[in-house]
Amino acid sequence: MKSIKRPEGLFSKKAAIILLPLVVVLVVLLVVTLSTEEEREVVFKDYGYGFANARRLVSIMKVPGNETDVNDLLCQVSPDGKIIVKGDKVSYGKESLSPQLPLFFDNNSYIYIPWEEAVFLDTNLTVKSIEGNAFLIKEGFFGDDYTIRDSGKDLLLLSCTKNLFLALADFSVTSTGMKLEVKPMDLVLFDGYSVRTLRIADTTGYRFSNGIRTDSLVTVNGHDYFMKDFLSVLGLTVERDSSVDGLERMEVKEDKDTQAPKPIDDIKLKVSEPTVQYFLGNRYDYPEGLEVYKYDDIWYEKRDEFAAPIDGNPMYGEKYIWLPNDYGLADIYGTRVFSLPAFSKIEREQGKDGKIYVISADEKKREALPARSIIFDGYENYIFTSDAVISWRDTEIALSPLSYVNYDGAGRLGIYVENEDLFYSYSLETDSIKVRYPEGNGVDLTEKIILREGESDLPVFSQPGILGSFFETR
Repeated sequence: MKSIKRPEGLFSKKAAIILLPLVVVLVVLLVVTLSTEEEREVVFKDYGYGFANARRLVSIMKVPGNETDVNDLLCQVSPDGKIIVKGDKVSYGKESLSPQLPLFFDNNSYIYIPWEEAVFLDTNLTVKSIEGNAFLIKEGFFGDDYTIRDSGKDLLLLSCTKNLFLALADFSVTSTGMKLEVKPMDLVLFDGYSVRTLRIADTTGYRFSNGIRTDSLVTVNGHDYFMKDFLSVLGLTVERDSSVDGLERMEVKEDKDTQAPKPIDDIKLKVSEPTVQYFLGNRYDYPEGLEVYKYDDIWYEKRDEFAAPIDGNPMYGEKYIWLPNDYGLADIYGTRVFSLPAFSKIEREQGKDGKIYVISADEKKREALPARSIIFDGYENYIFTSDAVISWRDTEIALSPLSYVNYDGAGRLGIYVENEDLFYSYSLETDSIKVRYPEGNGVDLTEKIILREGESDLPVFSQPGILGSFFETR
């Protein structure tokens, strides 16, 4: 093995005074002796460890409860111990180390990458490659010749195998009722419908195990991305695929037209006031500033540790009634039915002209609702804009303006009386439930028909979102 001589004076006192502080840091970290192009000898000044087998590590991480088996894969590296890198083989003494995984040193404060091309995902969700056989510390990404190759500040993930990555910056994954905080130096496994992390410094092994859904969010630098888009950049999908067990790394696409996914910041909406929603007789309170976003035609709410589909029942605030789904608007004295796009909001107080107004989700339009109109979601919710009466058999209940009724078609009836701020629940066995305005127009809840005296009845459209927007027809 022919050795290449290190530059003279690199560790002399005189040179240390002249060299930049960064280089001094590097000198403290390691000594590298190059031999031929096929073989490298690397000597570090700190304790560290490597992994014996990447495929075995992936298998262990897939099954929660096997974290103690990780100990069988760890190989401790002592200060001044020689690590030999030859082609796709890495060894320390008599121990073979995985060439797919980095080596960790000084309590995970820096790593060495023993392969030729390191592929990263940066915090802008762009895939990039940097020449490998190098090490990454907080001051940057350096080659073993002490030349800086990248600042390292915008790097998010290092690709180790097809679905195993090393986190280099903070990010989080939010799903239904759960939140995973990923920290630098966490090993992150994306495996079909789950994401798991492992940090050796933790005595408990696994830090988290979470089911990935297509509506989960990944938050990077304060920006939210759909999990499906995030995985697509990594060359993965949410479907379980045995091919992701391969040891090949993420690919760098040369197509210049390939763009990183856009964060969902521009399509998120905020509910500007605390609201109340009733579902199956239970009351749910939402905080001011609740963030909502649309994915595959479904609206979701996002809170600190919660991202889940939001129910379509009306949300009542002090000033507005928020419509969390596309609703329909029937002018029972006219012949047309319109749509009110999701998160349009109805003003609870009448205008000076005595009319009730609705505001578009982008707050660019404000229009007066037709007198005695009916607002419906096509499923089971109905809002009435004037005094009405709901009746079944020998029971009648007066409804004040902007009260709403929920009927599931199987006997479960909910009534919210607006001026009382009370919700009533009933379990009925009846074949006829109707809500009528004084003139007789209204809705047959059991038949899902809009009743119009002297005119032909109208169906309650099951997909009001496909109708023409009420705001575009004014």
